[in-house]
Amino acid sequence: MIPYRFTGGNFAAKTMRGTGQLKTWMMNEFEMMNVLHHPRLTRLVEVYDYKDGMTLISELATGGELLDVLTKQKYITEIEVARIIVQVNGYIYQVVEEQLSHPALPHPPTGASPSAP
Repeated sequence: MIPYRFTGGNFAAKTMRGTGQLKTWMMNEFEMMNVLHHPRLTRLVEVYDYKDGMTLISELATGGELLDVLTKQKYITEIEVARIIVQVNGYIYQVVEEQLSHPALPHPPTGASPSAP
C-alpha cells in the first residue's frame, strides 16, 4: 500500500524485476491490465518501466482474498455462491473476448486450435 501524495488516497504497487522473457511477461500483464475495464477489477493507475523491471500502480483492493472470505463463514448460501460465480464468469468472459490471458497461465502453441486437448 502506498499513499498518493496529492490526494492522500492509497494504491497498490507491484514491483517486478527481470529481463528477457520475464520482461515480456511483465509487458503482457501491463497490457492486460491496461485494456481490461470492469467494475469488479482494480484499475491500473500508473506504470514505471525501467531496464530491468517494471512497477505497476493500481487501485487498492481492500476486500480481502476470496478464500479468506469463504473460509471465515461456517455456511455459504447458494445465492452467495451464484453471485461469486457470476462475477468470476464475467471476468473470464471479458478476458476471452479481449483474447488475453494472464502471463502465469500456459499459452497454447502457435497455430494450435483452441479445442485441442
